[in-house]
Amino acid sequence: MRVQILEIVIAGAMCAISLPARAVDPAPPPPAVPAVDEPVGLQGSVSLNVNASAAQTTPGNPSAGSSGGGVSGTLQTSDAWAIDLSAGLSRTRATPAAAGDAFPTSGGSVVTITGGPSWTPNDNWTLNADLMISPKATTLANTTVTIDTSGKSAPLDAQLRSVNSSWGIILGGSYETSGESAFEHGGSVVPALNHYATKDEIAAFAGGKNADLPATYKAKCSGPVAAKTAACKRLASVSTPQDVVINQFSLNASYTAMLYQRTDVSLGATAYAYDRDPTEIGYFSLATSGKESKKKADTGNSQRAAEFSFGSGAPLQPLRYSASAGVSHAFGEESRLKLALNAGYGHYYDGSGYNTNLSIKASYKFTSHWRASLVVSGNSDVQTDNGVDTPAKSGAVSATVKYTF
Repeated sequence: MRVQILEIVIAGAMCAISLPARAVDPAPPPPAVPAVDEPVGLQGSVSLNVNASAAQTTPGNPSAGSSGGGVSGTLQTSDAWAIDLSAGLSRTRATPAAAGDAFPTSGGSVVTITGGPSWTPNDNWTLNADLMISPKATTLANTTVTIDTSGKSAPLDAQLRSVNSSWGIILGGSYETSGESAFEHGGSVVPALNHYATKDEIAAFAGGKNADLPATYKAKCSGPVAAKTAACKRLASVSTPQDVVINQFSLNASYTAMLYQRTDVSLGATAYAYDRDPTEIGYFSLATSGKESKKKADTGNSQRAAEFSFGSGAPLQPLRYSASAGVSHAFGEESRLKLALNAGYGHYYDGSGYNTNLSIKASYKFTSHWRASLVVSGNSDVQTDNGVDTPAKSGAVSATVKYTF
């Protein structure tokens, strides 16, 4: 009260003597302190995964399924930076020789290692870059090689060996509103480069009345003149190891709408491009050079390359584009249980078929540190050859346990 009276008295006196008002400069604001990316304590997560699949065997997919597992983790090095690392092992199951085939399909082990940094400068943006490496893996499968003899086709059972390896670079950028309203949303763009290398060669010929033809024709084709004949060129194309390298470019875009903090609806699409004909890798590289299926050997029609592929190198069929849609919902006050449904479609290169899949995922948060999830999926693969569709069904199950610290 005394302060207020004093202020009134002083103000009245100033008005009485008509003192000019003196502008008072406001105090300068304190200097801005730049944000510092403070180091944090040991924070991150570790996940363990096991998976298995079963599939119908077809000429385009000789494998009956696979099993495997992996470990992945994230280490938070600061408020903005983290390091992601994962390693996985998948082994395709061996299958016995089909009726009329001389050789079985061998199982193959594929190791994949992926890692890289991610940067989250604020609550909305995240940028990341990853490097993927898959060392060499070898598979063996039965095929049919045709050698022309005096204008006639002589089919031979042969064992085809393929050694595959790959590496890739994956970049990513994502944005989300990260608010608490009834409608939040986010999106991401992920460009990637995958480099595939394969070496194909005929490992052995089966016995039979035509078994001596490769050696006979190799002797006949040893001269420079004979080597130029059509029959010798055909033999050379299937008996000489072939190294093929192909680069696949992909661009993925996705959008997710988060409704009422519990329900997510997502859409995604991916486009693929290649620096050369993708049917030149894996089985594809030798498939157009004298190989024929048992059913078509009698007619003399050459087998489409799309009917041959390896399960551990490039994808079984090269994709042209794919699309997906999904919805998920969290249940309970603490959103401990979450169920998700996702559907996808993939269109193969050069109209050689398509793929559809459906998956259901259930995840449960036991504590603030422990979470587990289970994914069950079904897949339908349709390969098109000369207007005839050959369907094949497959299924897979995957279980993951995650610990956050």
